Amino acid sequence: KLQILKENQVVTVIDKTSGEVISSQRIKGTTYQPKVHNEGIYIIKIGEGDNIQTIEVSAKKKNRTTKKITL
Repeated sequence: KLQILKENQVVTVIDKTSGEVISSQRIKGTTYQPKVHNEGIYIIKIGEGDNIQTIEVSAKKKNRTTKKITL
């Protein structure tokens, strides 16, 4: 789960292995749980324009961790 300090950001999820964009959407609020179909490593880009933060996460079947993102 992502906890983003700035509301209503664009969140893009990219499969690190293939480079495929899995999803890209503007979220409402400050929390978001990205959904992916397969376990693996994903790159998540949060923000837009010149204010984008990139993180790398590992997707598991049951992932209970929360990442706090400051933009």
